[in-house]
Amino acid sequence: MKKGASLAQIIFPIVLFAFFATAAILVILFGARVYQSTVEKSGDNYNARTLLSYVTQKIRQNDEAGSVSVEDFDGTDALVLRNDDGSDAYRTLIYLYNGQVCELTVLDDTTAELSAGTGIIGAQQFVPEETGDGIFHFMCVDAGGKKAETVVAVRSAGSADEEASS
Repeated sequence: MKKGASLAQIIFPIVLFAFFATAAILVILFGARVYQSTVEKSGDNYNARTLLSYVTQKIRQNDEAGSVSVEDFDGTDALVLRNDDGSDAYRTLIYLYNGQVCELTVLDDTTAELSAGTGIIGAQQFVPEETGDGIFHFMCVDAGGKKAETVVAVRSAGSADEEASS
């Protein structure tokens, strides 16, 4: 100790340092908690939005008259995308099975089972619905319970019935 230095002059800088160190640690902990919450919410939104973006893109890729519909597939509503490459006609089905939205591509005249599809993303619900005039409504609840919806309009003219009659 220096001559003439009081006990208060020694303790005050130590207490001040402890106060700032504690404040810095609290700010870091609070920031980490906010960051963790933001990442979790972003992940939840990502899953629901990704699924709906995927379905929308698949419809855009198959946007031809009569090629998009919602049909019963082994007791489950499925989005059905029909395609004909010139030699074979096939269909791609997108549906919910065992907590996964699955995709399955088969020849048009082939029978298949729900279990044959490949899982795309986890989901509690996936509800495709054709509302008429080439408009489709999709609702999904992802594995985390986040609900998302979208409406997609098929841009091509005509429907399967109109195409069959021409």
